[in-house]
Amino acid sequence: MMADLDHAAAISSPVIKVLRTDFESISGLPDSVPRVALPQLLEKNLGRAVTAEEVRSIDRLLEAGSHRISLNDYVQALSKQGSASVPWSSSSMSTTEESGCFPKRQVWVGCIKLAAKQPGVSIVQDLLYSSPTNSAEDADVIALYFTDLQVTKKTLNEMQSLLRRSLRDPENYFVNEDNDFLPLKHLPAILMSASEGYMSLHVAVHKRNVIDTDLDARGDGMDQSDCFPTSPEIICTESGKMPPGMRAVIVQRVLLYHRGETLDLFLMGVNLCKDFSKKEHQVEEMMRYLRVHCRCLRHFSAVVWGDFNNRLVATADLAPHIQSEPDKDGLLKHLLKDSGVAHLCKLLASDEGRAQLLRTDSLHYSGEDALGTVCSVPRCHSLLRELFSLHLDYMLDQPGRCPNPSYKRSPIDYLLSKFLMCRLRLNEPLQSKKLRKAEGIYHQAATKIQSVNRGIRARARVKAMGGKKVGRLGGSQRPCRCSACMS
Repeated sequence: MMADLDHAAAISSPVIKVLRTDFESISGLPDSVPRVALPQLLEKNLGRAVTAEEVRSIDRLLEAGSHRISLNDYVQALSKQGSASVPWSSSSMSTTEESGCFPKRQVWVGCIKLAAKQPGVSIVQDLLYSSPTNSAEDADVIALYFTDLQVTKKTLNEMQSLLRRSLRDPENYFVNEDNDFLPLKHLPAILMSASEGYMSLHVAVHKRNVIDTDLDARGDGMDQSDCFPTSPEIICTESGKMPPGMRAVIVQRVLLYHRGETLDLFLMGVNLCKDFSKKEHQVEEMMRYLRVHCRCLRHFSAVVWGDFNNRLVATADLAPHIQSEPDKDGLLKHLLKDSGVAHLCKLLASDEGRAQLLRTDSLHYSGEDALGTVCSVPRCHSLLRELFSLHLDYMLDQPGRCPNPSYKRSPIDYLLSKFLMCRLRLNEPLQSKKLRKAEGIYHQAATKIQSVNRGIRARARVKAMGGKKVGRLGGSQRPCRCSACMS
């Protein structure tokens, strides 16, 4: 998915939201450098020679009294004095930049719920580049969010530097997988629980958005620390539970630079609780976190994607298609009839129908449900809509093409196990195009495997009955000794 970080414009995707807040106060940027290194750094960023006298004049202008001062302040001051403009290497920059506005940046984000499966390079590359309209090709920022990731000694090597190995042009990107302070080397993952596994956030930033700020205190040129000031962190856990479990938010802070301006970008992969009260606590904590970090920043943005655990409301239109019956405890259970399923499928088949369903989202819908109960938007969803520009806002403001919704599906290994009558486990996520390509092979093998399983079960029954096989008319006969059964 691609997002332009320009204004607070909503994105036409059900999983991406963008927040943009500008503060006109002095920017407190964390790119302080020793004065002795300033002429060389300024020359590199301004594209011309900078003398020590110019640095001293800026010192007097800014009335700098400390030993360290923001590199961004020097670049801005030199630019205002009519010095040479800062060169920019982006070949894709074609927008007109207004004074004081950070230019558009393209951010590609993706999310996979792995369900303990092992992602490979081919899977990630297909996710990054297979879509002709939403490719990650030449994106300014690429972010990939995994949940339910299982890491063992056997699979650790395969997961290390996964995003770097999946990029078509890794030499043009810095990745947070190279952070020296990660708990797992070259793997930006955090353990959420022993049973559910890890949550990881892999991020790559194009080098055209990075300058040497000497954040690593070595002064040896640009590296990943110039755009990733911190490691990924976990916030908004489920009621402060420890270990946190998968219902949490993982955050990676990113610094993007352009002509002396800095954009603080917060990438947030979310997996919110189903319970409204717990989700409300999570959203409130997210709001406090963003307010604290954007308080002194001139250019600030946050991109949030993942699982918000919101649902569609069964509205009054579905009332004729609802069947109520008591369960084993005597409580009423409400089920959707086949006619209701057909009605929903008909709506999903057209843009107008999908837009109609979108208006019943619990993020937006207020009114009666199928049972006559008056529903209102939960406070947790109201806070989300205040904090972010949602996909829902975009679709309601600009009606037109409405994409298909997405939700978890039955695992393919479960379906194959049921069909083949034997337990089958896939260790890697399976791409749909590969499944379609192998469809003929599966059908050819299915008949043979089913016959073998029937033979195995028949022999197991014979063994359980002491070597006797019961015939159709109830008589007793010896088990078959032919080569096919004995094999």
